[in-house]
Amino acid sequence: MNIDKHQWNDLVGGVRAASLVALLTAGAIAGMAMSAQAAPDKPAAEQCRKPRQTAGDLELVAEYAEDIFYLARINAWHRIDKKARLFKLQPAAASSPKDASTPDMAKTIADLEQSISARDRYKTMHDANKLLLMAASLVEPYLSVIPRNVLLLGYCGRRLEILSESGQTAKMPDIIAKMHLIWQNLIIQLVERGATKDVKRFAEILKQLDQAKSPEEIRKLAKSVQDEVDNLEKLFLK
Repeated sequence: MNIDKHQWNDLVGGVRAASLVALLTAGAIAGMAMSAQAAPDKPAAEQCRKPRQTAGDLELVAEYAEDIFYLARINAWHRIDKKARLFKLQPAAASSPKDASTPDMAKTIADLEQSISARDRYKTMHDANKLLLMAASLVEPYLSVIPRNVLLLGYCGRRLEILSESGQTAKMPDIIAKMHLIWQNLIIQLVERGATKDVKRFAEILKQLDQAKSPEEIRKLAKSVQDEVDNLEKLFLK
C-alpha cells in the first residue's frame, strides 16, 4: 500500500506531467474538467473537452478512480461494484502510451480490482488515488486547465488521509514537506489571479499540519486540503 521515494519520483517527477484531473461532471463526487482550445466566446467549463479517443478513455479512468476513492471512504462497496460492472478500465489502459517513463496503469488497475474484491478499504483508496494520478499524468499532454501543482496537492491530501487513518505516521512528515514545496510553486499563480484569501486559507492549513500532534488531527486537516483543492480548481475554471 505504501509508495516509496522511487515510486513517488516516478509518479510526480518522472511522468511527463504529473497532474490530477478535477471532476466537474454532474453527479460526480468531485468535479472533473480538462481544457482544450475552443472558441474564445465560450466559458472555460465548456472548453474542457476535446473529442480525442485516448484522452476520453483516460478521462473516464480518472473520473471513476476518484469516485471509487470517495466511495471506499464511506464503505459504499455496492456502489463501487456497480461502477466496476458499468465501466471496464482495461481498454483505457490498453490505449494509453507505453514507454519507459509511463507507470504501469494496467497493473494498478489490476491491483485496484483485487482491493475492491477483498473489500480492503485503505488499499482501495490507495490504489484509486494512485490510478487517478497516473490517468491525469497521461491525459495532460492532450488537455489541461488545472495547474499540476493544484492537482498534486489533491493527491497529497488524499494520501495523508489514507496514512493517518491506517496509522502509518512515519511517512506523513515527508508528504507534508512535499506539499510545502508544491505550494510554494503555486502561490504566484494564485496571487496573479487575486486569490489572496485562498492563499491565506491554504497556508493556514499547512501551518496546522506542521503543528498537528495526532493522526486524527492530520486526518481532519487532510480532508480540509481536499476541500481547498476543490476551491482552487474552480478558481482556475473561471
